[in-house]
Amino acid sequence: MDRHTMPTKGAALTAVAVSATLHCLTGCAIGEVAGMAIGTGLGFSNLGTVALSVSLAFLFGYVLTSLPLLRAPGWRSRR
Repeated sequence: MDRHTMPTKGAALTAVAVSATLHCLTGCAIGEVAGMAIGTGLGFSNLGTVALSVSLAFLFGYVLTSLPLLRAPGWRSRR
C-alpha cells in the first residue's frame, strides 16, 4: 500500500474505522457526563442541562472521531 493513500480495504481500513468509532463513543460519553455536571453545577433547568449535554457530546464525539482519521495515512499529503 502506498503511504500517501487512505486505506480502502482490508485490515488497514478496519483499523481506522474501529479507532474512529471508539474515539466517537468516548467523546460522546465525556461530553454527556461533562454537560450534566456543568449544567447541574450551574443550576440550569432540566432542558438546559440536556441541551448542554447533547451539544458537548456531539462536539467531543466529532473532535475525537477526527483524530484517528487525520492520523490515517494519506489524509494529508506529505511534502
